[in-house]
Amino acid sequence: MAMKVLSGVLETRLCRTGQTSIDLDTNRIATGPDGRPACPDGLSLARTRMIGSGRYRSPPCKIVALREIEMHVVHEGGPHIRDVVESDSFRISDVSLDEHFMTIKWESTGGSKIVEISYMVIGEVP
Repeated sequence: MAMKVLSGVLETRLCRTGQTSIDLDTNRIATGPDGRPACPDGLSLARTRMIGSGRYRSPPCKIVALREIEMHVVHEGGPHIRDVVESDSFRISDVSLDEHFMTIKWESTGGSKIVEISYMVIGEVP
């Protein structure tokens, strides 16, 4: 059984919310019908890696995780005490996955931001 493994880091350029698709054949940001990347301005992929080749036989296994965040802090009680704003939250999800594309959606609230999202995709290929 042959396997294909993809990994990379999605750099959100500090966009608080967004959504983009990864092309699982090329391990690049998917393009829209006009040939331009179907993603927010400034979004990019870094440290991509592909082991194996071919199209996945069925929807592969995947993991998507926060890699780096920027926390919004408030200073209370002096310059050396930091309290995280309780209402800030982070959410990422892979909203769709098939043999060809994985769509990742992210959202942060309050003053905090998601900087990087890492992903890994593993599955069987012919």
